[in-house]
This record gives sequence, C-alpha cells and structure tokens, in this order.
Amino acid sequence: MMDVLSSFVGSLAGKVAEYAVEPTARQLGYLFKHKSMFRNLRSNVQELKDAKERVQQSVDAANRDGGVIFDDVQRWLAVAGEKISEDAARQLQEDEETAMKRCLAGFCPDFKSRHRLSKRAEKEAIAIAELLKQKFDIVSRPFVPRAIDIIKPVEEYEAFDSRNHALNDVITALKDDDVNIIGVYGMGGVGKTTLVTDVARQA
Repeated sequence: MMDVLSSFVGSLAGKVAEYAVEPTARQLGYLFKHKSMFRNLRSNVQELKDAKERVQQSVDAANRDGGVIFDDVQRWLAVAGEKISEDAARQLQEDEETAMKRCLAGFCPDFKSRHRLSKRAEKEAIAIAELLKQKFDIVSRPFVPRAIDIIKPVEEYEAFDSRNHALNDVITALKDDDVNIIGVYGMGGVGKTTLVTDVARQA
C-alpha cells in the first residue's frame, strides 16, 4: 500500500513541477528569446504577403471573368491586408527596437518592455500562422443573372434590319467560349427586353 502511495505522490509531484516549470520557462523566453520571436514574426509576415498576393491574383482573374467572390475570401483579404499594412510594419519595427533597448546607462535590458513586446510578437505570429492555414482552392462562384420569369414566343417582335443585326450579334457572342458577359444597352423603349427575350427563346 505504501509503495502505491509513494508512486502516486511521486507522480503528482512530478506533474506539479512540470506545470510550474513550463510557465516559468515561457515567461523567461519572452526575456531572453525575444530576437527569435521577432524573427519568427517577420518570417510569418513575409509568408502572409506572398499568400495574399496569390489569393489576390485569383480574385482578380475571377473578377475579370465576372465571378462573384466568396465572402470568406474577401474577409481573409481584409484581415491579411491589415496584418501586412505599412502601419503594422512600422509598429513591428518600433516594437523590435524598443525590445532591444537597455536602461541604467546601457548596463541592463528593459525587462518590462522586452517581456511585453516579445509576448505581443508571439501572439501576432500565432494569429498570422492561423491565417496562413486557410487555403482557397476556389475564390468565387459564377455570376448567374436573374432568370426571365416567362420565356414565350414573341409574336409581336418586328424583324427590322437593325434588330436582326443586334440579334445576330448577341447569338454570335453566345457561341463564343471566350465571352463571359453580354451587355445590351440603349435608350428606354427601344426594345432591349424584347430583343433579349427573343434571344433567350431561340437559345
């Protein structure tokens, strides 16, 4: 019975020591590993810049094709933009310089500032790492125009030469795989809706 109790007490004491040492080591790391923490943050910022550029290129291509960008992609771009902004870069530079400063005529580090800024650098690096985990294989969905409620033969459609020309142009554009959006424009009352309805009927 005593052996079991001793083993349990020994195990418990080991766990208590482990839980006590780990937070202490972590706090000391903010004081003495500040350089590596800022290096890690700078590395994450650069990775985020590269990732944002790739996502932005995909978004630009989708916009050119008339796609609708997903909301989560737009939110990610906004957050990433804040993390790599000029203000964020300036703040990082100031924090790093402040963490390196010494007090007492240069004989002693400013432990209070170093601890606070190193902790902030680690927190920011973790936040950026979470952003980097998000991958966007698809950034948009195709634009689907509102369907015409009722498509029926337009018996009253008059086949003027100008309308026939416009009708043929639209149908030709529909057959072109490189065309993603077709616009029909003109003054009110010239027959745009009638033209499009007839195109839809024929298509």
